[in-house]
Amino acid sequence: MAEIIVSIAREFGSGGAETGRKLAGMLGIPFYDKELITLAAQKTGLNERYLEAHDEKPANPLSFALGAGMYLGGVQPVNQALLKAQFDTIRQLARQGSCVLVGRCADYILKDDPRLFSCFICAPLEQRVERIAQLHDLSHEAAEELIRKTDKQRASYHNFYSPQSWGRAASYDLCVNSSMGIDNVVQLILAAIRLREGKK
Repeated sequence: MAEIIVSIAREFGSGGAETGRKLAGMLGIPFYDKELITLAAQKTGLNERYLEAHDEKPANPLSFALGAGMYLGGVQPVNQALLKAQFDTIRQLARQGSCVLVGRCADYILKDDPRLFSCFICAPLEQRVERIAQLHDLSHEAAEELIRKTDKQRASYHNFYSPQSWGRAASYDLCVNSSMGIDNVVQLILAAIRLREGKK
């Protein structure tokens, strides 16, 4: 298979990260999810836990203005520092070759790269609630609240920095419902990538 960069956007609890990890393993290429935070921390020198707290969260308008150049005392807001570091890291990883990237606007950042294959992973809310409740030892109500909050943050983050709508089918090469099973989703993505390769 030719070089491929797969971006995976995902609803919280849909198994997007697990899908990406298994897909990368099948393809024998690097996988990046939380690893992007570690790399961004190394690039900026900021505390990794602090960056994680701001990961995939939209900037408020004031912070965005500051990040554009209106700094206070020459200090860049942390979400803008993280954003630039992550965007630069994603571009750098893409230059290095094939990989799977989860979230963080990778589909938009690399939209002009002919190697990009973008996916969106979704699942029924009830299935996601069960998954998150089990993974994080939460009640049904707490899991559902966390899912709705996280999805809202991810959508706001993506839509703030990208003109492409998060979760809108036309924004991706493939949208998949993971209720069919993670392994089946991985096989479907592989088949779609191979089908596209065959048309080149």
